[in-house]
Amino acid sequence: MTQTSYRTVEAYHFDPGEGHSNHSDLPVLLYGGVLGTEDDLEAALKRVFSENGWDDFHRRRVSNKNQFHLRSHEVLGVIEGSALLLLGGAAGKKIELCKNDLLLLPAGTAHRLIMGSSNFRAVSAVPEGQEEDKLLNEGDFPAKYCLQVVQATPRPTTDPYFGHKGPLFDFWYDQPPLFSGRPEMSGGLPTEQS
Repeated sequence: MTQTSYRTVEAYHFDPGEGHSNHSDLPVLLYGGVLGTEDDLEAALKRVFSENGWDDFHRRRVSNKNQFHLRSHEVLGVIEGSALLLLGGAAGKKIELCKNDLLLLPAGTAHRLIMGSSNFRAVSAVPEGQEEDKLLNEGDFPAKYCLQVVQATPRPTTDPYFGHKGPLFDFWYDQPPLFSGRPEMSGGLPTEQS
């Protein structure tokens, strides 16, 4: 899969607030236009996410109601069309996603679809060892409980797109994690361009 430099990453930090459990330490990351021009972008993303230890791959419909994942981080890859999402709850930020964008959502990040093009399609995955929990609506559980669970969700040990390097490490870690013996991936992985 071809890709551009990840210098186009934007980071958005949302504080926990009344009715939503945004992660207090980890920002949302938008990798603008990093995806290549593959004929079958969905299949290419499935392969790259899997090679980088991000599982539970599926097509994703983003709800028009605020929701969050309590026990999993999530990556969304836009494979067709565009959409406007509200991140971080009612007082959050509107983010436009277009084909070839990736959006990395820390556990607890409130997100909802404001509007999408008729051909908007996205795929998602979660870090190995995490299961995408049921999408939870704000107020399903006490806020204090949600914040504790969100904060305890383990950080991924790989970037979903760049593997053992990439924006995830720049923004989610003070120091890169020690890798747990996961084999090096060969061929076809994205590499940072100079």
